[in-house]
Amino acid sequence: MIKFKGWLVGLLAASVSSVALAGLSSADLSTQGDGLLTVDSETGLAWLDVTATRGMSVFDVISSGNALSSDWLSQGFRFAKASELDQLVQHGATQLDFMAWMGAWAASPEVSAYLGGSTTMLAGVLAGDGFRADGTVRVDRLLLTRDTRINSGEIVNRPAELEGDWVDVGSSQGVVEGPVITREVLAQLLNNSASPWLEGQTSTSSPIDTNFGDFLRRHTASVSPMSADLSRGVFLVKDVSAMPEPASWALMSLGLLGLGFAARRQR
Repeated sequence: MIKFKGWLVGLLAASVSSVALAGLSSADLSTQGDGLLTVDSETGLAWLDVTATRGMSVFDVISSGNALSSDWLSQGFRFAKASELDQLVQHGATQLDFMAWMGAWAASPEVSAYLGGSTTMLAGVLAGDGFRADGTVRVDRLLLTRDTRINSGEIVNRPAELEGDWVDVGSSQGVVEGPVITREVLAQLLNNSASPWLEGQTSTSSPIDTNFGDFLRRHTASVSPMSADLSRGVFLVKDVSAMPEPASWALMSLGLLGLGFAARRQR
């Protein structure tokens, strides 16, 4: 019975690794501390920081002789699929730090003012599903707004970067699905009936210093595979599901030590 309990304790310690590493984490690619990878333990995919391909087109990545490409494809990376980004966003909806890990950069002051808080942007092309019928590829933009507030009564015009259909895909208050939440929407949520609904503008009738938390927003469009822009990169992923990370090895080692200790006590 004692022997069985010892083996059971060891096996439980070894199995903790799969639980402890669930979700998203930052990892190094080539040098210690570079933090160029964001690993999704649920899908087994490691995402290359978008800053590594920012300003590059799909053809730039494919062209191994291009000085910008860094031969990412020869290093085992491939173009990400839309379904894979869907899963990443779903897993990151309650772990919003993944935006910083993937190299999000500051959005324009106008975007932050319109959305009601400090906002960062992460944008990249998804070429893993191939070209569309019109020869374009999908591009997704993510916006993370921290400490969303309604703290002034002035009208703020909607910036051009927010044209099109944006949806909220996550928040610090829980996962959400639906139209983008701007300051006028938050004002209505407060039953502020005097708050005007002006096309492309946000305003409140009186200042309200209320923190609504953090919001993750998403927008989908299409671009030419030859198009390059400093406002986006290319989403690249690598399958690392068969490669345990250092933390996994450490926890597995603890489990093996537990097995060894149990066997030694039995002897």
